[in-house]
Amino acid sequence: MTTALFREQSELLLLAIAADLGCDVEALWSHALTVVERPKPSSDGWVVLAVDSGLGTVLSVEPQLAGWARAHAPVDYHFRAMQPFFLAELAARAQAAGRDGARARGYSLGFALGEEMEATPLPEGFRLKWAGPEWMERYRESNVFKNAIGEPDEQDRIEKTLTAFVAVDASGEPAAAVGIWDEGRGRDEIGVDVRREVRGLGLARALVIAATRYILGSGRVPFYSCGATNVRSHNNAIACGFRPVYTTAGVWVPAPK
Repeated sequence: MTTALFREQSELLLLAIAADLGCDVEALWSHALTVVERPKPSSDGWVVLAVDSGLGTVLSVEPQLAGWARAHAPVDYHFRAMQPFFLAELAARAQAAGRDGARARGYSLGFALGEEMEATPLPEGFRLKWAGPEWMERYRESNVFKNAIGEPDEQDRIEKTLTAFVAVDASGEPAAAVGIWDEGRGRDEIGVDVRREVRGLGLARALVIAATRYILGSGRVPFYSCGATNVRSHNNAIACGFRPVYTTAGVWVPAPK
């Protein structure tokens, strides 16, 4: 069910994404494929960023690929530009243009808030605490909470991370964590991790709702994203009041090690 909040939040999210892509937001509602040049050189490894809202598809490509993409993109349905076969062809063209290691990157879903949920108490035996930079640095090495606070070598992500909250058990050990990081243009993304042995207790939902309310209280736009195959995370997003808005994929070059 569409709500006024979802219409507002999804429009804000799509406006920000259109600016990232270098197109007018109308392209995401056009029932057509739009190919544009990336607005600035990518520092995050993306050679091609593809976004489909269900109502329009945008390929934001590096300038040397724009002509080929316009000439060879599927024309029968706009969303077929998101298909693996075409992204693989784009990756091959990127390699031929000198982007060594370019490869098609898998799909993820972006969610906008559709319903503001009331704060949810943690299960018995757990309590919520704020986790600052020192806590994040301490636990980042373990990679247990990598979705929430990033991995040790993700310097850009680490710099963008604003804050985190943790659910700790009776002994004070962290059982789950949720992180909030700045994705630019007013968006704060939410990432959550729960230790495998305590999954299914409702910790993820309680933490994501807490993070969402914190972001709204800051006057910013909460944003949830996860891999297209991560069904558990899809269900958690929906349980926390989020609804899917778009699919993203692309061509990416890994950072040199």
